[in-house]
Amino acid sequence: MQSNKIILFKLVLLSCAFLFTQTQSFTQKSIINNFVDQLKPNQNLSDSIQLNILKTLAYRHHNLDSCEYYAELLIQHSEKNNDNLNFIRGHYYKAISLKKRGLFDAALINLQIAITVANSSNLHKEKCFALKEIGDIYFKSKDYKNTLNYYTQSRSAITLDTSSILVANIYLSLGNVFLQTAAFDSALIYFKKSIPLFKKNNYLQGVAYATGNIGMVFSSLNHLPQSNESLKTGIELLMPFSDYYAIICYQITLANNALKQDNYQYAKLLADSCLTTAINENLVPQQRDIYELQKQIYIALGNYKGAYQAQTQYYILRDSLINIDNVRKLADLRTEHEVSIKQAEVDKAFAQSKMRLYAIICLLIGVIALIIMRWMVVRKNKQLSRALELETAQRNEIETQRYYLEESNQTKDRLFAIIGHDLRGPMSTLKLSTTAIRELTKHKIDPNAEILMHGMVTTINQIEVLLNNLLNWSIEKQGMYSFRIEKIGIEELINNVFSMNEAMAHSKNIKMQNISPQKVGEVMIDSNCVSTVIRNLLSNALKFTRNGGEVTIKCSAQNSMLYIEVADTGIGISNDKINQLFDQAVTSEWGTYGEKGTGIGLSLVKELLSLNRGNIRVESELGQGSTFFVELPIRITNNIMGNLTNSSINNRSNSQMV
Repeated sequence: MQSNKIILFKLVLLSCAFLFTQTQSFTQKSIINNFVDQLKPNQNLSDSIQLNILKTLAYRHHNLDSCEYYAELLIQHSEKNNDNLNFIRGHYYKAISLKKRGLFDAALINLQIAITVANSSNLHKEKCFALKEIGDIYFKSKDYKNTLNYYTQSRSAITLDTSSILVANIYLSLGNVFLQTAAFDSALIYFKKSIPLFKKNNYLQGVAYATGNIGMVFSSLNHLPQSNESLKTGIELLMPFSDYYAIICYQITLANNALKQDNYQYAKLLADSCLTTAINENLVPQQRDIYELQKQIYIALGNYKGAYQAQTQYYILRDSLINIDNVRKLADLRTEHEVSIKQAEVDKAFAQSKMRLYAIICLLIGVIALIIMRWMVVRKNKQLSRALELETAQRNEIETQRYYLEESNQTKDRLFAIIGHDLRGPMSTLKLSTTAIRELTKHKIDPNAEILMHGMVTTINQIEVLLNNLLNWSIEKQGMYSFRIEKIGIEELINNVFSMNEAMAHSKNIKMQNISPQKVGEVMIDSNCVSTVIRNLLSNALKFTRNGGEVTIKCSAQNSMLYIEVADTGIGISNDKINQLFDQAVTSEWGTYGEKGTGIGLSLVKELLSLNRGNIRVESELGQGSTFFVELPIRITNNIMGNLTNSSINNRSNSQMV
């Protein structure tokens, strides 16, 4: 009695759910109609909004013809906008509608198109949906081998996905295949694998399917208590969703379980409830199965009249379904014929477009060939031009090298001439002096030997100056001059130069003196440069000063510059020679005492000063003497620096700046 009350309560719930579904269906139809109104031509909707509305109508419309119509519109709009995703969905929704109408072949064609585009676009999820839908079609056709194949491909298309609802649905579908092929252990494995994924994604309807299907597996294994528990749980979970197809399937299994347990009244109550729902929902195959179940129940109850009536209804519905199946097959044949005609048209259009493509390709190849030929000609001309430029550059370089070689050769010849000429005089003097000293020492005449010794020292100093100048000049000409920036004392340097030239000054009775107003002290400067400059200028001054003359040197430092003046009371320099004084081509002249120079002293001074960013100039008057002015950058290291009292360095007339 208690069991019957529970069943009645569930039937009341089922009726309430049916009413709720009808209300919900009315609301959904209102929404669909609103979308249809929005697609009218005067709405001026954007492409994205139109695509979204078409997507909704193709999938949600209550009329299958309308679903196919809007799916076709979705395909056309997507193709126009190069939207592969919605193009695939259009074919997918169209295939679903065709499948519901039983036009399986046409549905498969649309799904294959969707898979082809999904493969070329790397849309793995959409490919998975299409493969699973093909598996569903083969499942309805009871071709379980192909069903299993496509479900497996569907799972392989999304191997990286391990927890989505889509994966759970594939597991559920695989379980259904194994259930239909009586592989109950495999079916249980896949149903149980799907439940945690459905729960994780909060999809209770999926949990209900998996649980109810587990109940059907247990029923097939005659584990009736476990079967009844799972079936009831599945039905309770499906009630809010009004999924009467699944609910009726589970209730039929419950009724079969009750029949196996000899609970005939409960089985009859369940069968009657299922039949009412199936009639209301127009589920004809379920009505047929229920009449078959009622026949068995009536036979068990001994009600043969009821069994006969149930069997009569069963045959009527079975024949009706057979006729429907035949109509479906005829429709499939008609669709296949229409599809073949369209395919022929498509093939013809494709062949024409292929010919056009070949023509375009041939034209492009010709254009590319012309471009390549033109490029090769231009490239050849550029190569010839570059070769000509290279040859010209090589010729210029050869000419330049020839010029420098000639200049170097001339310099070498001049250097040898200088060395041969200028060393001959001092060496002859040394030879005579040493011979005389030997004779004097033999006769012990010491006073004359002392005079000869002075002469020898003077000659040796001349040779030293000559060799130092030749060495510095040679280094500078080879571009190997090395700067020696170091701290030196100017006064000490001047005293050393005075000592070196003391013998020459003494022999000509010339007075040498440093008339600097104040002591300069130590400075940071190129010691090689400043010593060479002072030595050459002082040597020239002594060379061209008469007996009894005077040579002075004056040094000062101001504003990070070293100023040097070397003055003499010698023979002076004419104006026409001043302009060429620092040129290497000038031939050296004889001194007042018959001294012979190298001809490179002043040239070397000028070049060393230029390397150190300094300069030199000269003021001279014939018969009165000459003054050389030198300016050289320095870094001062102490505060011993006087102020120049005489600004003659910058204000002399008749000066020549080099």
